[in-house]
Amino acid sequence: MERPLTLAAFNGHLYSDPRVKVVTEDARAYAGRSKGRFDIIYSLSSNTFAALASGSFALAENYLFTTEAFRDYWNALNPNGFMVMEHQFYMPRVVSSLRDALRGAGVTDPAQHFAVYDLPKLRRNLVLISRQPLTEEIRQNAFGPLTPERWPDLHLLYPADEKVKDNLIARIVRDGWQAAAPTAPLNVAPTTDDRPFVGQLGLWRNVTRESFKNIRMIEVNGFPLAKLMIVTILGIVLVLLLPLNLVPYLRPGPKLRALPWLYFFTIGAAFMILEVVLIQKYTLFVGPSTYSIATILLVLLVASGIGSRLAPRFGDWPPFVAIAGWLLADRLLFGTLVRTGSGLPMAARIALTAALVAPLGFFMGMPFPKATLRVGELVDWGFAVNGTASVLGSTGILLVAFAWGFNAALAIGAALYLLAGLLLSARSRWASASATQSISESADQLPLP
Repeated sequence: MERPLTLAAFNGHLYSDPRVKVVTEDARAYAGRSKGRFDIIYSLSSNTFAALASGSFALAENYLFTTEAFRDYWNALNPNGFMVMEHQFYMPRVVSSLRDALRGAGVTDPAQHFAVYDLPKLRRNLVLISRQPLTEEIRQNAFGPLTPERWPDLHLLYPADEKVKDNLIARIVRDGWQAAAPTAPLNVAPTTDDRPFVGQLGLWRNVTRESFKNIRMIEVNGFPLAKLMIVTILGIVLVLLLPLNLVPYLRPGPKLRALPWLYFFTIGAAFMILEVVLIQKYTLFVGPSTYSIATILLVLLVASGIGSRLAPRFGDWPPFVAIAGWLLADRLLFGTLVRTGSGLPMAARIALTAALVAPLGFFMGMPFPKATLRVGELVDWGFAVNGTASVLGSTGILLVAFAWGFNAALAIGAALYLLAGLLLSARSRWASASATQSISESADQLPLP
């Protein structure tokens, strides 16, 4: 009886070949520091669609398909190198990003340096990228001869065969994504490191009465399922939770005045905005999102705890100014950090991230205890308002990141903290009917033991 072929044998014992070096690392970081090294770069299904059915996959950042990523891949190829990337759904956005990347790299005629193929039976597209202008011979034979008999299995989308000359990808290459976008069934805008949500393929204009009768309401068909999920969550919080924070105004007893109520709401939204955005943004530098989540959460929570303990030692304004200043520095220096630090080992990248984020967390821990000292027994109400705002902030900011990017989202967080600083500085408007108010305000002036 013939022995079954093992996977190792099927692949020609590839991993046992002394010429093969296996590197387990973030592909983007590895390519970024490997300038001019590779004859061939091949990307095969480089991400998972485990959460695709629910639409939640579109919420995840992905730095493998951004304009800056393609610039890194381009620079990693040697002068005669090739790159092949395949994907089931993203190819229109991939082509938009690739086109912008090559223009940004100074390529005179980007369209001469790539070709796009359709594999209908496999439901996949392939893009072939070449450092040298592609010849017709290479286009026609790169994946086997493009004969009429092979049309059902493999054919060109760009340069387009006559049968599909007006396909979406050909229009993007020929006219630019801006010209193709108004009639495209899905989002074809290029993704960037500041807005890396390549899975965000849905468009609001596709939300129609007829679309709800169609069972194919998923992002890859252009239906904005992820955005609709976010809006639904926001609606539930606004209708059910937010009114509960106003109920105490209808009952007798001490009450938060409008200004401290708004203050607790503002810092709750701002804290979660920064936390969510930094987790996603620093994934580019740290690497796997699991490590980015663990690093940012741990550092922010520990540092903010220390900041809370030391809050009375600082005046009203310094924490808010420090937060805004840190975010401005991050906006100006983050790109340089990624470029210069991508070659560091992961442990070093995590340590550097922790060192950079800790000062921010330290000052983010101060606003809440400062208000607590003023409102006394009404702090429970402040907690409730803060918690509701946290849900709204962490959810709603995703819509901002999808549309305008991480820097815009962080700018909103900074603006909210500066607004909170203004609210805190208006001491005369914090007076409460609480019996413990005077005691709480005097405690704000006591030195720490």
